[in-house]
Amino acid sequence: MESPDAAEGFVFYTERRLVVLTGRKASNLEELLAQLTQVSGSCIFYHTHYLYLTHHFEKPRFYNEFAGWVSRALQEERLAERLAAIDLLALTSIRELREAIAGVVRKHLEGCRGSVRECPPGDDFHFCEAKSFIMPTGQVAHNVGEFFAMLEQVTNAWIASG
Repeated sequence: MESPDAAEGFVFYTERRLVVLTGRKASNLEELLAQLTQVSGSCIFYHTHYLYLTHHFEKPRFYNEFAGWVSRALQEERLAERLAAIDLLALTSIRELREAIAGVVRKHLEGCRGSVRECPPGDDFHFCEAKSFIMPTGQVAHNVGEFFAMLEQVTNAWIASG
């Protein structure tokens, strides 16, 4: 189906995300810090925003996946709380977010004095990123009445038509 022209009305779009494994992983805080400085901005965004963008029946303890891994795999609760407390809305760029996360981890490592905990085998942090694809849904509203009528049909899940 050909994409409708926006000049003809309001075109509804949807987004699909494909999660990509980067091949990078960390099994302790030193490795996490090293990878944080090298991974793409898309990777940082994915691990700090992905759970906000998905819909869950249960509210996760930590939306920030770095905090969740530090808590679960390394059992570093104070550090996990500090990572979770980073205010995503106060930061204006992914670069600032990366620096904030790395700064919290770096400060924690400085206080550890050489004692770095390894995660259990197989519980490494695997760095991912998301590739987004934006596409029209095929729904176009030509006036305000159609727009509000179509809002009832808009979902957070895209369904491919045959």
